[in-house]
Amino acid sequence: MKFIQNISRLLIGLLFIFSGFVKAIDPLGSTYKFTDYFIAFNMEWLSPAALFLAVALSSIEFVIGFALLNNVYTKISSVLMFVFMSFFTLLTFYLALANPVTDCGCFGDAIKLTNWQTFYKNLVFMIPAGIVFWKRKHFSPRFNRPAQLIIAIVGILISLYISKQSYNHLPAIDFRPYKTGTDINLAMNDNLQGAPQPQFETKIVYEKNGEKKTFTTDNLPDSTWQWVETISNQTDKGYEPPIHNFLLTNNMKQDVTDKVLNDDGFTLMIVAYDIEQIPEASYDLLHEISDVGGANGFNVFLATASNPEDVDQFKREQSLLTKTYFADPITLKTIVRSNPGIVLLKSGVILNKWHYNDFPQANKMSEYHLYKASLQKQHSKTMMLIGFFIGIWLLLSAIFEIVGFKSRYS
Repeated sequence: MKFIQNISRLLIGLLFIFSGFVKAIDPLGSTYKFTDYFIAFNMEWLSPAALFLAVALSSIEFVIGFALLNNVYTKISSVLMFVFMSFFTLLTFYLALANPVTDCGCFGDAIKLTNWQTFYKNLVFMIPAGIVFWKRKHFSPRFNRPAQLIIAIVGILISLYISKQSYNHLPAIDFRPYKTGTDINLAMNDNLQGAPQPQFETKIVYEKNGEKKTFTTDNLPDSTWQWVETISNQTDKGYEPPIHNFLLTNNMKQDVTDKVLNDDGFTLMIVAYDIEQIPEASYDLLHEISDVGGANGFNVFLATASNPEDVDQFKREQSLLTKTYFADPITLKTIVRSNPGIVLLKSGVILNKWHYNDFPQANKMSEYHLYKASLQKQHSKTMMLIGFFIGIWLLLSAIFEIVGFKSRYS
């Protein structure tokens, strides 16, 4: 039984760490999901707290999983884990029945699950969760109180640092369909050669002498039977393109998507889904990107979902001459987690993306420098520092083991 309870503890610990990590690495995505929930449940007044709740949820999940994995504060983390699992199992059951939101967001954009799939997943994991909760008093902490506190603090710092870096820059790991390197033209094509096609199951109902029977297409009756109806059900959706809502229009509501995606020069798309939420600190950067990019012969435009009148007023106030295209706000939020952000395109391929805190400098905006930047691994500093924190955790655990900071309960 001890083997089963330890395996359950490790399994639930890893589940919570993964769930917290994929939320922490995209805090804005979790913020948008919280906002969706508030709208669905008529609680829009909570929307200003969405970012705080997103970071808090990811941190709590990560720390609970971290504690369970390291077998520190196991009793309290087991109780918190079981409360979380019970609450979200009930919530996802309601979501599956009522479907107020199509995706619960439990694993961010890393793993997309329907509401019913999420509920079934929670039911499965309630088994090891129940074992851990039931046997919580039988777990012996590995280390004494000071060592447990240090390890817990390391877990909190890891989670908060990931959220901070991902919010102030861009997610270190991009799980969305508009990640760097994506060919948008191909990602929108729903008729790729060799792609799986939708599958249907067809049944035909025939009647003879007042008796109705159902037949398949390869087992049809003789001519003495009379056709009644044909029933066709889709059994497989086949290939669904990851991008299906990328559309840009100009002030005249004319579609300019193909014009942008088929431009074989460098295109700088300044994404600002909400003009009113652009930080004042980025105004000068927008001017620089627009002026220098245009002077270098790039196709520079502003992509927004704001009202055209508000956009025109903003451009007049800021003397911004960049042309404007309009798109769906959800699409723009998905493309880049920054308002404003920049997307570098060439022939429809995303070469690079920048948060407004990382906009390229004017002397780094030649074709050579932009191309060179597109070849470099993105967010390597963030990943290195995340690795540094994880290394500290492993080192501390090893030191505590060697020095012998064992719990007196072990």
